[in-house]
Amino acid sequence: MGNISIIGGGFAGVWAALSAATELDTHGVQDVDIRLFSQDDYLTIRPRLYEAPTDDMTVPLAPLLSEIGVGFTKTKVSAIGDTAVETENGQSAYDRLILATGSSLRQIDGLSNAPGVYSVDTYSDAEKLESHLQSLEEGATLVVVGASFSGIELATELRSRTGDDKRIVLLERADVAGGELGESLTDVLQEAFIEANIEVLTGNSIREINDGTLVLDDGQTIASSTVILTTGLEASPLTKTISGGSTGSDGRLAVDAHLRITGRDGLYAAGDVGKAMASADHATLMSCQHAMPMGMVAGRNAVRDILGKDLLPYSQEFYATCLSLGPWGAVFTTGWDRQIAKTRDEGAAMKQEINQAWIYPPKPEIGKEAILDAMRSAFEG
Repeated sequence: MGNISIIGGGFAGVWAALSAATELDTHGVQDVDIRLFSQDDYLTIRPRLYEAPTDDMTVPLAPLLSEIGVGFTKTKVSAIGDTAVETENGQSAYDRLILATGSSLRQIDGLSNAPGVYSVDTYSDAEKLESHLQSLEEGATLVVVGASFSGIELATELRSRTGDDKRIVLLERADVAGGELGESLTDVLQEAFIEANIEVLTGNSIREINDGTLVLDDGQTIASSTVILTTGLEASPLTKTISGGSTGSDGRLAVDAHLRITGRDGLYAAGDVGKAMASADHATLMSCQHAMPMGMVAGRNAVRDILGKDLLPYSQEFYATCLSLGPWGAVFTTGWDRQIAKTRDEGAAMKQEINQAWIYPPKPEIGKEAILDAMRSAFEG
């Protein structure tokens, strides 16, 4: 009857595959092929990369996808055409397509590739940073650039990872560190920075790096061979290869209520590559919290589209965050205004539950039926 191509093996792509397979099974359809394309053969549990890397932060894709009858091709996709995708192995035709290639760290000219500059954008990046941290001498200075959600988590976690003798600096060009997280967290962040002994420099950014010395915009210098960028995300460049698709300043594609790319029938975007309305007043953010439900809706709709059935609207009224803060613990908030619900040890327990259970896909060992039943339960929830 047709085929569905899913491009990307992150949270949105994997949950799109799980949901598409479940939707097909629900309708008793066997002649629609689903194939996921990814340049990696594993799902990276990216929200955990502020921690020291461990093997369980990657989940092999092939065993899970094979169990639910979804094909897998490890390849890099270079462009999305009107009827086929361009891969390093040639063209691959599609009838419906879900773009779910996520985002990457925003590059900064003259800084991103400078000596001594690291990130935790990918699992490989996290491994390189950890290897470097193990080689640091006593009294070394580490500079985390960008007091974003991930920047704050990384800076405070570094205290536990590197010991008490290191100087850790959190550099933020805005006037307030973590200001984008709202006023409700101001006092919490201040407490956490003090407990982790983090120096916070705001209203400043790096002008240049010369032989291990950072020169800031105000002329101040910091001697450091460890600069870690957490300077925000931009959508996969594949969004720019879709003719007729409209992208914003962050590279995300505009989508309709059913996650169809605006102006493109049969093409869907889920996760960090698509900007949808989670509620009447709030657009989705680049996070697995939105990527997973978006993937579920996109996967089901791609199947329903082929079958000629009504498409499902995407919405996600509930919003919560859980921010790890190193020695302080963690803070769990609810609502778009981030009202504090749990703090310190209670928040840390919530963070552990989210990071080590809730955001992992089902294990292939439980079998196809159990996996599909779990997805049906997720549909209802």
